This record gives sequence, C-alpha cells and structure tokens, in this order.
Amino acid sequence: MRVVLRPVPEHPNAVGLIDGQPLTYEGRVPHVGDRPVEHGTIAEALSDAVEAAAGAVFGGDYVNALARATGLNRRTVTRDRVLRNGLPAWALEFLARAAAYEHPRAMGYMLQAAAEMSERGVLAQGDTLPGVHPRDREHLAVVARLGLEEALELVAVARDAKRLPIADKE
Repeated sequence: MRVVLRPVPEHPNAVGLIDGQPLTYEGRVPHVGDRPVEHGTIAEALSDAVEAAAGAVFGGDYVNALARATGLNRRTVTRDRVLRNGLPAWALEFLARAAAYEHPRAMGYMLQAAAEMSERGVLAQGDTLPGVHPRDREHLAVVARLGLEEALELVAVARDAKRLPIADKE
C-alpha cells in the first residue's frame, strides 16, 4: 500500500492518493475511494507519505518546522504519533499542497517566514499571534512581498560581489 500526499484536481476533497484511489476524510475517518477504512489499515503508508512530503518541504528534520507552520503541537507531527493517530485532514492537505509546489524546499522556507511574520512580525500584538485575521492577510502579503524582493536583491548583490574582482586598495 502506498500513499502519496498531493492535490487531486478531479477529487478536490482528497488529500492524496492511496494505491491510485483518492484518500479523503470525513472527520477523522479516512476513506479510500468511497469506502471508510480504519486508520490502522493505512497508518504505516500514511506515516511514510507524511515523512516524504514534510521532508521535501522542510528537510529531513521537519518536525519543528511542520509544527510551527501548522500550529500543531510538535509531538503531534512526530512519526510515532502520526502512526498512532494520523493528522487532521487539513494538515494533510497543507502538506499535499506544499509538497506539490514547483520548488517544495523553497516553499518550506516561505512557510517558515510566513509563520514568523504571523507570530512575531508586523501584525503581532505582544509575544505571539495565534493566527492572522483575514482582513490582515492582505497587509501581511504586501510586507512579505517587499521582504522577498529585498531578499532577492540581497542574494543578487552578494552573488555579484562574489563574482566581481575586488580592486586592490593601495
């Protein structure tokens, strides 16, 4: 049995595929095709799929980054807990979408930046912000775009400086 977390356009509620059939959830109950299954039946394959998708997005040591980006408890996203309990469908969909991005590792860095900006960035009122209110997302998006443009400029300047010879000072 093999689970692949990825968007399934012909089944918008699916979090991925399991042996070619859509994997969906009704509450915490997984469904393969239209048939409900026990979590234990797919636990190993689902855990492997979570590890593959999270690893592609956040790197091999993905637990802290995944927990931070999703707001889930760190222990909730460890392999043994995923084996035992699975993950909420929304978290699986989150991983599916992030892993399907053209550059999943870059998406992982952007997700971490988004989490940082949401928690302690421009909109935070104190130490943390539990979530970003929809009316504030546009403002946060503008700030993030400006930050990404600045980061791209800094990388370009650094790489250009590395390539250009430095004039000798006399």
